[in-house]
Amino acid sequence: ALLNLPMITHLKELDLSETARGSEFLTLFAVGLASLKHLVWLGLSSLSLKAEEILVLSRSLSSLESLEHLNFSRNFIGQQGMIALANTNFARMSRLTALDLALNDLGPVGSICLCSCLDTFSNLTSLDL
Repeated sequence: ALLNLPMITHLKELDLSETARGSEFLTLFAVGLASLKHLVWLGLSSLSLKAEEILVLSRSLSSLESLEHLNFSRNFIGQQGMIALANTNFARMSRLTALDLALNDLGPVGSICLCSCLDTFSNLTSLDL
């Protein structure tokens, strides 16, 4: 897979913000993402991600137990995307200290789903909506 290379698996920071990528790349990225066990900072801002793409990513995100900073700002996550995140093991990222979901139009249902995860983020010190 794209990110399943020995030299990359120890990566601690990855910022793909504002890089236009197609759905084929996203699928490969999601598969490789699970191998980045040491990732602490992940930037996925302004990628025009929609709910369907968030669902693909959310399965891999749950394996990133070292992640402390996640930036999903300026996408199109919406209510369905937030539901997808909440229904996976998204809340398993207990080391998360910063979560940026600004400008995603989560709506009332998405906000409720986010709130249901917040109690598991005991280290969260920064939340941007």
